[in-house]
Order: sequence, then C-alpha cells, then structure tokens
Amino acid sequence: MILNRLTVVNFGIYRGEKEFDLRPKEGQPVILIGGNNGTGKTTLLEAIRLCLYGPLALDQFIRYGKNEYAQYLLQHIHQSPEGIIPLDLASVELEFEYVLAGERHTYVIKREWQHTPKRLKEKLQVFEDSCLLTDMSTDQWQDFLTELIPPGLSQLFFLDNEKIHTLAIDGVNNLGLTQVIKGLLGLEVVEKLQTDLTIYRRRQQKQGEINSAERQIELLEDELAQAKANLRELETEQTRFATRRYDIECKIKLQEQEIAHIGGGFARQRDEYKASQSRLETEIEQVEQAIRDLCAGLLPFAISPQYANKVKNQLLREAEYQQWLTSKTFIERRVDIIRSEIEKVDFWRGTGAEILVDLQKTVSQRVTATLQRMVDPPEEIHHTELLHQVSEPEQGQLLQWLEESQTTIPDRLQQLTIRLTQLDGELRETIQNLQRVPADDVLAPLVETLNGYNKQFGAIIEQYKQFEEDWRKQELRQEELKRKLDKAHEKKAATQQLLTKIQRVIDVGLVLDDFAANLTKLRIGQLEEVFTRNFNRLCRKDRLIERVTIDPYDFSVTLLRSNGQTLPMDNISAGESQIYTIAMMWALRQISGRPLPVIVDSPLGRLDHTHRQNLVEYYFPQASHQVILFSTDTEFDAEFIEMIQPIVARFYHLEYDHSQNTTIVNKGYFWQANGKTPK
Repeated sequence: MILNRLTVVNFGIYRGEKEFDLRPKEGQPVILIGGNNGTGKTTLLEAIRLCLYGPLALDQFIRYGKNEYAQYLLQHIHQSPEGIIPLDLASVELEFEYVLAGERHTYVIKREWQHTPKRLKEKLQVFEDSCLLTDMSTDQWQDFLTELIPPGLSQLFFLDNEKIHTLAIDGVNNLGLTQVIKGLLGLEVVEKLQTDLTIYRRRQQKQGEINSAERQIELLEDELAQAKANLRELETEQTRFATRRYDIECKIKLQEQEIAHIGGGFARQRDEYKASQSRLETEIEQVEQAIRDLCAGLLPFAISPQYANKVKNQLLREAEYQQWLTSKTFIERRVDIIRSEIEKVDFWRGTGAEILVDLQKTVSQRVTATLQRMVDPPEEIHHTELLHQVSEPEQGQLLQWLEESQTTIPDRLQQLTIRLTQLDGELRETIQNLQRVPADDVLAPLVETLNGYNKQFGAIIEQYKQFEEDWRKQELRQEELKRKLDKAHEKKAATQQLLTKIQRVIDVGLVLDDFAANLTKLRIGQLEEVFTRNFNRLCRKDRLIERVTIDPYDFSVTLLRSNGQTLPMDNISAGESQIYTIAMMWALRQISGRPLPVIVDSPLGRLDHTHRQNLVEYYFPQASHQVILFSTDTEFDAEFIEMIQPIVARFYHLEYDHSQNTTIVNKGYFWQANGKTPK
C-alpha cells in the first residue's frame, strides 16, 4: 500500500484547500513534514484516520453513536474568529495504491460533511481506478474500506509519540495490541476456526438431543394404523348413507308424480298466482290513474293541434310586439336627443354648411323622418292585438306546455295504452291458472307427505356433510402421520450420521489445537528473534538484552540479560522503553509481511542523541517502503537532516499564520522553507 496524496479542505486548523504529495521515490521512502507544536501535524493523522474509518476513527474498540460522531465532525470544521461568514463545509480526501487479488488499483476516498440549520450531513465517495465504486451499494463502502485496511492494523499504521510512550509503559500486554499481534502473526485465523468448530459442534449436539427415535417411530405407526381403521369405518358408513339417500329420493319422485297427475303443479304455484293477481291489479290501477292525469292536464291540447298552433303563434307575436313596444320607447328618446343635436349651430360648424340654413332644415327633416320610420312597428306585427296579457315567464311556461302537448304527451299516452293492454292480458291468464288449481282438501294430504319426505332428505344431506368433513379430517390426519413417520425414519438415520460428524469435529479441533500451538511457537520464535535484533540495533547500550521470551498465551514479554537474568521494564530508561516499543512494532511488521506504510508523529521525542541517531540510521530507512514523519524543529537538527536527507523524497514545513488563524503549507523543512540556515 502506498499513500499518494492527502487533501484537506477547511479541516481543523487548515483553512481552504491544502494538498500533500506523499509519494515516495526509489531509494527515498521518507516524507518529512515539520512544524512546531499546534501547527496541525496531528490533525493530518486524524484526517487520514477519518477518511479511512469514519466513526471508527474516534476509537476502534468503542462504538460511538451518531450524535458523538456528528459532534466530532462539527468540531473539525475550520472556524476563524475573524471570519465574517462562518464556514459550514469541510472534507478530507486520500488517494492510495493497493494490491487486491494480485492486481494493483488506485483508490480515492473522499469524505465531506456540511453543517445545515437542521443537521450535519456527511457524504462518502469511493473511487477505484478513477471510477466510482459501483460493484456494491453505497451503504457497503465503509465495510469495504474496513476489510481492505482493518482498523486493528492502524496500531502499526499510525504511531505517535503519546501512543509509543503509552505502549512503552504498558508493554504489549493490552487487549487491543494482543489482538493485532494475533492477526498479524496469522494466529487469529486459527482461533476463529476453532471457535466456529465449537459453535458447529454445540449446534449439532443440540440437534442430536432427541428422545428415543425407535419409540417415536412405534408411536407414529400405532397412530397411523388407528387412522386407517377410522377411514375404513367411514367407508362402511358412506355405503349406508348412499342407500338411505337413494331410497328417500325415490319416494320423493313418486309423490311428486302423483301430485302432478291431479294438478299439483298448479297447486304449488297457487300462492304465486294470487300474489301475481294482486300485483297486476295494482299496476293496472296505477296505469289508469296516469291516463286520467293526462286527460286532466295537457291531453286536450294534443287532440286539437290546430288550435294549439294558433295559440302558440299568437303568443309568439304578442312576445315580439311587447319587445317592439319596449324598444320603441327607448328609440323615441334617442330620436329626440338626435333632433336636438342637429338643430344646434355647433353641430354644423366645420362642415361647410354653416350659412346654408335651408340645407340644414332639409337635412334635419330627412334625418328625423328616417329615424321616425325606425320607430314604426314591423309589418308582420303591425295589427297585433294583445289578447293574453301575460308576463314573459308565464308566456314561456305556456309555450313549453303547448310544445309538450304536441310531442311528449302523445308518446306518453301511447306507452300507457300499450302497457295497460299487456297488463290486462297477464291478469286474464293468471285468473285462468287459478281456476285450474284443485281444491285444498285433495292436495293437502299429498303435499304433507311430500314435505315429510323432503325433511328426511334434508336431514340425510346434513348428516352427509358432517360425514364428508370427518372423512377429510381423517385423510389429512393420515397424511400428516405419514410425513411425521418419514421424518422420524430420516432423523433415526441422521442420528447415526450426526454422531459421526461430532466425532470428526472433535478430531479436527484436537488437530487445530496442536496446529495452533505449533504455529504460535513458530511465529513467537520468529518474533523473539527479530525483536531482539531490532532492539539491540536501535538501543545505544551495546547488547542490553541477550534475548526475549514471549508468552504464547497472553503475549507478555520478558527481557533477559546475557547472564540469563530477567531485566525488569522498570530498570530501563524512558528512551529505552520507547526504543523497546518501536522495535516491537517494527518486528511485528517484518514478521507479518504486510506492505503497509508507517506514519510516525514526533518520532524522536523523549530520545537522547544516540537513540535518535540509531533511528535515523537504522529504523527509518528500513521501517517500510513508505515512511511519513511528523516532527518539530527540535527533533531533526542540521546533523540529522544531513543524515536523513538522502532517503527523503519530499519535505514540508507547516507554519501557523496568526493573522489568518490558519496553517500555511510550504515545501522544504523549517530553514529550507524560509531561506534560513540551520544553527
């Protein structure tokens, strides 16, 4: 894995966009970023963690809630006290190369968040080889990153002075680092397999806890035999039902034939005939009343259409005449106004006829005569006489009635007449049918006997329905018992196979125990050897320890002198404790073979000159293919810069600008960035 580029926008102490090229060069794996305390070195480590792990960046062993994570993001949006408009958007972006399934890919992870009035919104984007990752849903992107670079590896990925100091005090006997050691040495996989086998064995044993399979089969066979016997009894009962049903059906048919022979068909319909007679008589009365209503209404006009048309035409002429009378009054007033205007002198001014008085009189007379003719009534209503003297609404109602008398009323009368004829015919037919019905004293005994047969038949039908329900239940019960019996036989056979499986799981577990013990011994031996070599190379005291022993169960470390005596951790200096931790982390990386970069914050803090020189000379060039160092100006002086410069690919200098309340990123290292020379 190689980190190519880190970009932060309004993140923490960094205002605006700041980009860091982190690519190493051939033979130059180190990227050195210098800055005094408070200039944002640790902020860059946080940016990388946050970009990769999201909420897990807060603490990989604690599951923080959404509110805590949102508060963390909000606090990392750059805030300038002098800013007129507060910033509400920040982002971190990391580009890196990673070999996955034998193929090298370039990934870009961008995580941005914005503070809105309602809530804080976060957006994650993952690109693979310049294309948005679409092989999985966006909800799975964070899981993909976590699997790609597990958060547990960040113990070796990110190292800062405080963590190194804490591990130097606690040793590697803490739970988090113990899990990292197991994972890096390949021991965690074996433990996981052992756990899975134990879970599988317990599940199989739980399934195997069955009562006697043989006894269960016997009980099911007895129940199945009883169900078959019940079905045979039902088959016998079915035969009896069929005989009784056939007998009563024959009696009913013979009785119906006798009743039909003496007119029983009409007798069964007598009540229907009486009801029909009553209904027809009522409907005939209704139709006759409707005809009488027509006669009392508009029907007389329908039988005298000529008189109706004369009345209609008279009403129309009177309506037109009344309209003319109304307009005549209005026009006469307008004619008087026009005559008055023509007789005025101002009317003729500008026409050229101002002095032609005779002409003015002639024109006035002709215009007045013409207008007067407009007041005269039209020829067709000139001699109209107002006979009815009705209002306009009344006139409209009369015209509507006259129209209905010529159209709707005749059709309605015809429909009622036809319906009356039909009803009369149906009534005569119904009366004739009633007259053919025999007397009640003849049919009553026959009908009573038939009703008795029908009741017996109904009872038989109800009993047969219950019989069918019992038959269906017994069939379902038999099928259910057959399925249970088949499963019982299968379970009996599976029990033998289950015992064989459980024994195999136990055997595999024993083999895994031996394998885990041997693998642990092998890997621990390698780790002890590599750690001893690394520690003695970095420690300023020549061969302070002869070797170390690491407990294969709790991974506690014991330091041994050359004389075989134990060297307590309390007896080594703070610098030697830090060297101890760095040597252990270095050894773990070497044994694991994981191609991860190393990011170290304040790597030379709490170390004397000799220890620093050993780190610069031995550790940094070989720690990884990419080593990113964050340091203060007191850690790398001119001597160490001269020593490390051949393996440094890029220098950066972080300088805090008080006037802008932000950190400025310069290329070069302290005095190289500002043109000064080292003291």
